[in-house]
Order: sequence, then C-alpha cells, then structure tokens
Amino acid sequence: MSSTINTNVNLDFRGRVALITGAARGQGLVTAEHMLSLGARVVLTDIDTEEGQQAAANLGDGATYLTLDVSDAGAWAECVATATSTFQEAPTILINNAALYRPARVEEVSSEDFMSHIGVNLHGPLLGIQALLPAMTAAGTGSVVNVSSVAGIGGFEGIVAYTASKWGLRGLTKACAKELGPRGIRVNSVIPGLIETRMASLNSAATNAAYVAESPLRRIGQPIEVAAASAFLASESASFITGAEIVVDGGLTLS
Repeated sequence: MSSTINTNVNLDFRGRVALITGAARGQGLVTAEHMLSLGARVVLTDIDTEEGQQAAANLGDGATYLTLDVSDAGAWAECVATATSTFQEAPTILINNAALYRPARVEEVSSEDFMSHIGVNLHGPLLGIQALLPAMTAAGTGSVVNVSSVAGIGGFEGIVAYTASKWGLRGLTKACAKELGPRGIRVNSVIPGLIETRMASLNSAATNAAYVAESPLRRIGQPIEVAAASAFLASESASFITGAEIVVDGGLTLS
C-alpha cells in the first residue's frame, strides 16, 4: 500500500477551489494570494464588500469575492452555491480565517461582546464546515484548516472572549477530525502567535514588545508564514495528517 503514496512534497492545488474567510485584507488575503500562486482558484469572503471586491480584482481571474457573515447559516448556503456556480466546481478546501478580536478584561467584557466572539470565531467555522460538507462528502475528499491562536493554548490577560473562542475552536477541530476522517475529510488547525496584521495593532505597543521579547526568535511573524502552514495542511503533502495543530509563533508558547 505504501508504494502507492506520493512522498514528494505536493503543494499543487490545480483543479481545486479554496474558500477563505476574512480574506479582504491581512492574513486572509495573503493566504488567498499564496493559494492562488499554488494553482488553486480562490473564493475570498469577508464582510467588507468594497475592500474584498478590490482584493479579488487585483488577484485576477482565478479569484472571486463574496460577501459573507460567517455567523449566518443562510449566508453560508448562498455563498457556497454562488462559489460553485462561479467556478463550476464546489470548494473542497476551507480555510476558516475570519476572526473577531476586541480586547477586554474579565470585568469589562459584556455578554453581547462575548457571544459575538463565539459567533464569529467558533460558530462561524462550524457553519462553514457544515455548508461545505455535502460537496466534500460527494468528492470523497476535503481539507479544513481552522486558524486558531496562541490564546487558544494558553491564558492571556485582557482578551478573555477571544481566548475562550479560540480554545473552543481547537476542540471543534479535533471533534470534526474524528467524525469526518472516514469520509476522507481532514480537519487541522494553525495556531499563530503575534503576526504583523491589523489585529496586532489593536494591542498596545508595550504588549507587542513583550511578546517579541518572550519569543525565542525575537521578532514578529509575517502573514506569509501562517499562509504557508495553512497551505501545507490543505495539501496532499499532509494527506495523513488530521486533528493536528501547527503552532506558528516563533516559540512564544514554549514552556
């Protein structure tokens, strides 16, 4: 059986459609650019329509943009149908990158804000998986990459809602990996540390400096470094990897 397995690095996504959430800018857009460079056709989704349309236009014919509120199940159904119609093929790669990040301490966070984090960061990925599951099941293959955070493997002050949602996303990843593996669908997660995006700018300069100082590599990460990890997990090079986590944090979480 092992002789039938291609052991060469295979990051060729030609013939595949990848749907990436939160892709109008930042980490999601860099991931879309990277997947496109590897041959995928990409569906960029976001709630910022103007910025997302411009991003997709800049990427060319292999990309399209669809407005999507990831916490809305009905919007997911419409998005998948439109993406399938656009490319005449359903997405079988899903990168759940969209995230809400509003720093607030325990005594400050409102119930509404807490549930908003859960809706986008945890319920959104579940809805995405559910929306693409019929197509992936029919194809007998699929890859889901959930973008979690180092906040999901440790405790960080001042971001209680975000931390709770990212811990939950890790659990969702592992549960889905167990259930969907028999269908040929792999579910993994990437866990970024401090990455040079708009989200990082919401921290104080002192907080970011402290994270860099604690990291063995002594620098902030770049979006392409997370995009590369996501592409690997989505690829056939990771064909026997599911329920796994790749931490992309410069060693920040090393004990």
